Amino acid sequence: MYSEESISSLINRIGWEVPLDSDSSIILDTENKTADSGRKVNAFHQLASVENIYAAVAEVDMDMADFNKFLASIREQSVREVLTVIFDQHHLYIDTTDYSSIIAKKVKLFDSAIGYTIAVKILELFVSSNRKNFIERNASLSFQTLKIELYGAKNDNGHFIAKGITYEKNEAIKKAQKILFPDPVLIDGTPLW
Repeated sequence: MYSEESISSLINRIGWEVPLDSDSSIILDTENKTADSGRKVNAFHQLASVENIYAAVAEVDMDMADFNKFLASIREQSVREVLTVIFDQHHLYIDTTDYSSIIAKKVKLFDSAIGYTIAVKILELFVSSNRKNFIERNASLSFQTLKIELYGAKNDNGHFIAKGITYEKNEAIKKAQKILFPDPVLIDGTPLW
């Protein structure tokens, strides 16, 4: 278990980068630009830019207030997903233990997992988008290319030839789990002689 306060402390760890195009009509509010860790979403994957997201959302010419709410929602959903996977789904998780203080002490531990989770959500949005302008904007990015960006590609022997962003996300989650839930030391008491 962990508190809403600990969830809130992680939401602003990864921020959105302002549009690189100075002529862009996209205006991010201060909260969405806030990155307590100093890391931005597009550092986890270059396609996860606010320009691409705006072109992919279902609503054409979405109001900036609604778009900012959408971006904030993605960050919050990602934090909740990461905490669920790292804590709730780990076999050493104890329901009655409050992990809020551990989260507060080790906020940096969650940065990569949160950043990659946000990037995965964005690429999944691109795959599922039916916006005509998005397709034209990213004509070079076929469905297959986006799938490889997400999940990677393996050869006939099952070895990765390209690791996708979900692989990076899973590795960040495993790293956090190893630190938070170290493998218990097992002592086998059987005599060797």
